[in-house]
Amino acid sequence: MDAGVILMLANSEEAVIPINEGLFHISQFLCQKRLTQKYCENILLYSNGKIQKISNIRVVGVFGNSVLERICCFLNSTKRIEVDLEDFNIGIDDLFNRVRVCLKNDLASPDPYLPQEKSFDSISSYLSLAKDASDIYSLLVVPNIEDCLDVMV
Repeated sequence: MDAGVILMLANSEEAVIPINEGLFHISQFLCQKRLTQKYCENILLYSNGKIQKISNIRVVGVFGNSVLERICCFLNSTKRIEVDLEDFNIGIDDLFNRVRVCLKNDLASPDPYLPQEKSFDSISSYLSLAKDASDIYSLLVVPNIEDCLDVMV
């Protein structure tokens, strides 16, 4: 996987969610079924244009190496998870439409995951000129990695 911010096109919320790789290792859900329903089949867009989707999630146990870490994780309801990713082929037009829908819904929410500096219409017109997935990624204002979602909640 590439280091940096990854954009997740979330099916359940129809939003563009900036994430970092920590998301693939820890969860605050105890129920694998809920994780699967919320995150499986979500599309991941990397800065280099690579596209993957989440194909499977397994809860594998308590997070932490020491007894104190495990107690804190138990109190915070965190679990260690394993996430399977697979390459995903999608045409540029389909990707553009998916990003457009997710971005529009996200920006319409009171607290968007991916706030933008320009209006949706302006961003949408720029996105329609994208030649590939890396163009789409580069046209969006992406937060710093420390401001991204790093735990499946």
